[in-house]
Amino acid sequence: MDEDQKLAFELATSGHNLVISGQAGTGKTFLVKKLVYYMRFKQGKNVSIVCSTGIAATHYGDLRAQTLHKWSGVEDGRHLNEEIIHFVKTDERFTVAKHNIETVETLIIDESSMISAKIFNQVQVLCKNTRNSTDLFGNIQVILVGDFFQLPPVSNELYGDPGKHYDSVAFLKSLDWPLQNERLNKCVHLFARNYDVDVFNYNKIQSLQGDLKVYASQDEGSQHYLSKFLAPKNLGLKLGCPVMLIKNLNDILVNGLCGTVTKLSADSVEVKFTLEHKTLTVTIAKEVFTTFDPVEKIVLAKRVQLPLKVGFAITIHKAQGMTIENLVVDCNNSIQPGQLGVAIGRAVSIQGLRVINFRKSLCRKHPVNVFNFYDSFSLGNIRNDLTCCRKLNVETSDNESKHDDDDNDNDDGGGDDSDSTVIFDRLEVDSDFSESEIDNLEFIENILGTDQELLPDKSGSRLALDTVLKTFTDTPVEANILVFSDAISKHYQHFYDWFQAQRSIMEDIGLNCFPEGEVKFSQKHRNDYFIKFNKHINSKEYEDSVITLLNYYGQKINGPQFQLLTSIMFYLEKDFFFNLSTHLHLAAPEPLKKLTVDQEMDFSGKGKLRYISGYVLAKLKYTLSKKIRNSLYVKGKETDLARYQFEMDIFNSLTCSYDELNMSTTEGDTLLETKRKQNDRESLTNVSDVTFNFFQKLEIVCREKFTHSRLVDTGKYLFSSVKEEVLRNYDLFENWIKCVVSSRNQPIEDQNEDISNILSTMVMACENYIEIFQSVITLFLKVNLSQFRRDYLTFLKKEKGVALRKKVMQKSQKATKSFNMKFFSEDNSTNKEVSFLRLKSELMQSEKFFNDNSFTKKELVSLCIYCFD
Repeated sequence: MDEDQKLAFELATSGHNLVISGQAGTGKTFLVKKLVYYMRFKQGKNVSIVCSTGIAATHYGDLRAQTLHKWSGVEDGRHLNEEIIHFVKTDERFTVAKHNIETVETLIIDESSMISAKIFNQVQVLCKNTRNSTDLFGNIQVILVGDFFQLPPVSNELYGDPGKHYDSVAFLKSLDWPLQNERLNKCVHLFARNYDVDVFNYNKIQSLQGDLKVYASQDEGSQHYLSKFLAPKNLGLKLGCPVMLIKNLNDILVNGLCGTVTKLSADSVEVKFTLEHKTLTVTIAKEVFTTFDPVEKIVLAKRVQLPLKVGFAITIHKAQGMTIENLVVDCNNSIQPGQLGVAIGRAVSIQGLRVINFRKSLCRKHPVNVFNFYDSFSLGNIRNDLTCCRKLNVETSDNESKHDDDDNDNDDGGGDDSDSTVIFDRLEVDSDFSESEIDNLEFIENILGTDQELLPDKSGSRLALDTVLKTFTDTPVEANILVFSDAISKHYQHFYDWFQAQRSIMEDIGLNCFPEGEVKFSQKHRNDYFIKFNKHINSKEYEDSVITLLNYYGQKINGPQFQLLTSIMFYLEKDFFFNLSTHLHLAAPEPLKKLTVDQEMDFSGKGKLRYISGYVLAKLKYTLSKKIRNSLYVKGKETDLARYQFEMDIFNSLTCSYDELNMSTTEGDTLLETKRKQNDRESLTNVSDVTFNFFQKLEIVCREKFTHSRLVDTGKYLFSSVKEEVLRNYDLFENWIKCVVSSRNQPIEDQNEDISNILSTMVMACENYIEIFQSVITLFLKVNLSQFRRDYLTFLKKEKGVALRKKVMQKSQKATKSFNMKFFSEDNSTNKEVSFLRLKSELMQSEKFFNDNSFTKKELVSLCIYCFD
């Protein structure tokens, strides 16, 4: 052992808590094995080794390592802290976990960088409560082992990397060489995304000799969540093909273990696994995979399928902790810091490593917090009584992180939980077109590329929702409200439309109850408003609107969700009175502004257009990826699948990573809008400059087509008529072809290829170009139409307000008779008291009343005589 290892060994065997960190190959596993043997057999301690993944646990052979999830009983993290504490203490199903926690003296956690904050905190709280202690981990000695410069948990936003990749660019490029075992299908390929893995495995297994057997799953529940399972809907296998387990079956057959198919049966598969240079042949039967909602405590989706995936290729996340003799790393879409380091670090030797599609832009430095973490390493004041690390009280409450965002600590949408249940909302690592990104693209509120802010501000609706949500904090229905809020966030437009409709009704009520001509408002006006407001929220019209909205979001009609929406109505009532003066003095509506065709957008407008262009391609790519996955191993879909893959190649050629674009773009200012909306993974789709030029031309065409005069002429057929004209625009289509052809740079590999095959390929390419052109145009026009619709509704709303105020004023003026001699002569009140009071009122309002109303001298004399009489 070197000096650092000796120091770590001395501290650990003395009972101290510590962190053992280092890059791959620095001897962490070697040191841990030494520690376990010494502490178990020399010191007689009860030592447990746990890992974040089952495949990492296999590295410890007969030392009985297992996953942290299974050892502690936290399963997949579905339970709240109070629930798991109760289960471990009282439920006999958790007897083993309870025994583990109560008897362990030293807990070694390997690959700790892949354990999320929530799981780590939950295990800490569980140990403390189970052992009835106030100390960290219940006074268990804890040794963390890992490399925080490698990949973090999938759902965690922490990134790690030493930041010296740029020095190795030439070396990595030099590793693009063919491997001898690659042709023999003995190499493992690593990809960043599940989609690439699935397609590569499908194409690879088709090239194998032998009959293909397809195992179809039995599914129940929501299609939305069924599509998220790591277990495929259709699994195609051949004799001799490599496979990988995707579920922990026992302590030996763990998630991530690789083997080879030796026998195919009707409902099972015989697989030969290699463990510590020993072979084990096992019959794998179908297992149950479920998606569980921890709030409603129900199963949302269920799939019965073999717990296997074809293993020619796996994701980089799944490979973390593995050692692979023959490895090919595909760098495409490896956008996370440390991701390439993890992939390359799986290789045993340079001779068995190939790196393809490497680009300098993929080398990304870690955020400063990772470096600060390592810089803060210090032994501190070491005390022999262990009070330096074992007697610290936990300052955070047991309920901390109850709603922690980092509760999905497993890779690729699967995971290493003690069963195959997928926690609610667990998502795949599918980079730039994952459903999580699509669901959260609020593209409508950021439309479109103009130098005016055409879209009505949505902050009013968001502020109302956020304000009302706070009133449900720490209430018995908080969990239900949070689920409802999450559903609204994913599909915000429906809530926004409902909010706008209700606000419009409130303003109409206000204009009727508080006419603009009044100088002062009495309690009568307020009472009238309250009566009409309460009449509305108790009306069938309002109830139907709420029920429709709740049904759309899948919420209970008689639950707290109804109460939340009604609370928003009272918020609108309060907001109306707060802004009453502004409400009654609205500026006259201006004509709807629109850029002329030859008017150039500023960088902000271009930035929004670039962002929308990325959305359009991301949405189409995501839809296409679902078609591809649903077509894998489906008989009769082979031709369609080949076409889908060709179309996906076209889409990929139109996009690039943010870092790559940032280094090459000539319009850097246009990236600010996308940068502002990027999450930490920077996984929004970015369009290349060539693609962006096409979308700018398309935007100009849309400006010509979406006009008010055209809306009057075509009515509800506006979209179809515009779409038909745009699709027939030859110049636009020619620009599209140039865009696609220039983006795709694929030389002909075989110069002697048959001419018929070349022509066939060209025909298929042309068909795909046309089909994708139509898809892009259709979706982009829908975005434009959405903006045009909102512009038009805003314009109409202003006109409606003006018309209503004018009508109220006319009604008020009509109801009030002017004071003149006719009014005076027809006054039948005693001593003409009404005329006297009216005249007094008019003179108090205007000293020039008589001049302004053209009274004659005779009439003035008559009034004076009467008044002084």
